This record gives sequence, C-alpha cells and structure tokens, in this order.
Amino acid sequence: MGSRFSLCYAVTAMALTAQSARTLTKLPGVTPVFEENLGQAERSILFLARDTRGTLAITRTGARVTLVRRDRFQEPEMAEVELRFPGANFTSVRGEAKLASHTNLLLGNNPGKWTQQAGHFAGVRVPGAHPGSDLVFHARRGIVEFDFELAPGADAAMARFQFPGRTPRLLPDGSLKVTTEAGDLVLPKPMVYQGGDTIVESRFLLSGSEARFALGAYDGTKKLTIDPALAYVTYLGGSADDSATGMALDAQGNI
Repeated sequence: MGSRFSLCYAVTAMALTAQSARTLTKLPGVTPVFEENLGQAERSILFLARDTRGTLAITRTGARVTLVRRDRFQEPEMAEVELRFPGANFTSVRGEAKLASHTNLLLGNNPGKWTQQAGHFAGVRVPGAHPGSDLVFHARRGIVEFDFELAPGADAAMARFQFPGRTPRLLPDGSLKVTTEAGDLVLPKPMVYQGGDTIVESRFLLSGSEARFALGAYDGTKKLTIDPALAYVTYLGGSADDSATGMALDAQGNI
C-alpha cells in the first residue's frame, strides 16, 4: 500500500484549488493518508487528507472539509465546511504512524519553490485536546474518522463538535447530515467502545450547529473511545440530484 501511494501522490498532489479539483486522479479503494504541509497548501493547514470527492485539512483551530461535486459536463462544484471542537487545545498537533510514502510537488522551474518529501502519516493526533482526552484523526476503509480518546475518569461531555455557519440535521437512522451546494457530508451514527470489543450505546444530540453524544452505561475506570466518521468520501455525484437519507458503518467500517 505504501509504494502505491508514493507513486500516485508524486504525480497528483497539488494545492487546494479549483484546478486540483479538476485534475486529481481517482484512487478507488485507497484509504486516504495524512500529508504534512510543507508549503503545498496555505500556511494555516498542518495536514491534508485527500480524496477525489473531498479533502480534510487540519489546522490550529480545528479542521476544514472541502467537498467536490464532479459532473462530466460541468466544472467541479466545491463547498467548504468548517469543523470546530469547542474548548479544544490545538497547540500540539503531530502526525502519527509515519508511512514510507511521501508527496513531491514540482511546479515551475524554480527548485526553491518545489515541495519535496512531504511525509505521509496514518493519522494525526492532538494530545491533550481536552483534559484527559486526545483527539485523533485517522482513516479506515476510505473513510476519515476523528476519535475522542478519553482516559479513565475523563469527562465525556467535553467530546463535542460544531459546524459554524451550517445547520446539520439528524436523520431517522441516527446519522447526522450537513447539506452543501457540492453534496452532503454525512456522519453515521457514532461508534463508542471500551477495550476494542465492548460497545457502548450512543447517539448524537444536536443543538443548532453543535453536536455532542448521549452515552449509555460504561465503565468510568477504563479508557473510552468515541469514534465518529466523516463520510464525505462516499459522495456519489452525477448529472442527476443525489441525497442521503441515512448511512451506517458495520463493525469493519464498511458503509
């Protein structure tokens, strides 16, 4: 997998522009990696996770999702969705599980402006985002996820997020949808677990643009992981209108 990414990104990686939306090569079935920003994107961005249907940019204030709707007869439509984590501390943000692949972006004839050896990581960790809690971005089976990893005794009420300027809504199956002009950003009903195999009942609670979690009984003396997923990478575009009325993940992370 690592060598496959090394080859593809060397020829397709580029900045977040409408031009990149038109020219990125589709990589079906490939799980996004987190690419460190060494100047190939705007300065506020620390890491990028790219897909032909969307990009997640991690910044010092949270994250930004760029959705792309493609139609063979029209220019791509793009929409940005800000993702914020109220009260979270993003002072320390680091790549996790470095991969053998990397990005080279060689634009123009001035080597001083080229980006070379931008590292790829399997995830990005924000340690101590809240007291006793880390925030971890990672990808599984093509889906970008962000985990709240709570140490024993940490306050689960701190695990919350918001979409400023957007109006998310709950779907009948418990998933969360944010509608944009370039498609839907859907978060399936969250998975919450302890010890990897003990599932904790959970659901989204929505108040305006902010979402938090209602949790069933769990053992406060053990680590708790709250694991939402951003299903923008599964957006299916075409010449007709598409919409999502529900979405869920199975135990293996399949939609």
